[in-house]
Amino acid sequence: MLARDAMPRRTELEAGARVGAYVVEEVRARLAHVVVHRARHVVTGRTVALQVLRPATDGPSVRAIRRDLQALNRLRHAHVAEILETGELADGRPYLVVEWVAGRSLQTALDERGPLSLDEALPIADEIAAALSAAHALGVVHGELHARNVGLVAHGEHRAVKLVSFGMARLSGT
Repeated sequence: MLARDAMPRRTELEAGARVGAYVVEEVRARLAHVVVHRARHVVTGRTVALQVLRPATDGPSVRAIRRDLQALNRLRHAHVAEILETGELADGRPYLVVEWVAGRSLQTALDERGPLSLDEALPIADEIAAALSAAHALGVVHGELHARNVGLVAHGEHRAVKLVSFGMARLSGT
């Protein structure tokens, strides 16, 4: 029989679980270090992305992530999904509550239609660069920038960029 401490902990939250003022609806992504859940605010009904760190094995890693979350919490930019809240689960794992980006990823757009024209790609690249510049000014590095983490939100004929998954971000030098 395994010792209690050796038993694997569940890495994702069950539908209906309560985290602060949010109720978990479903798991949306299982990434290397975080599990992303769709959740809803119990009062306002606002849909959010709830990113929960997978169980960490060492204290220094968790302390570094908590420090990074403080920097991320200061990041406000039109092209970055807004971080609404940070906190800690009862088991000590840090979590982020992030704006839900309604739209599709750049990767999905590329998969559906192929490469973008230069006229389509340049405005997207400009908005990504503006978002990264704002993050870098705070010492935050995205750490996992790829087409799946670039949300495209329709605004009339224009597609606005929202960078997501800053939950993997690291402060410069860490």
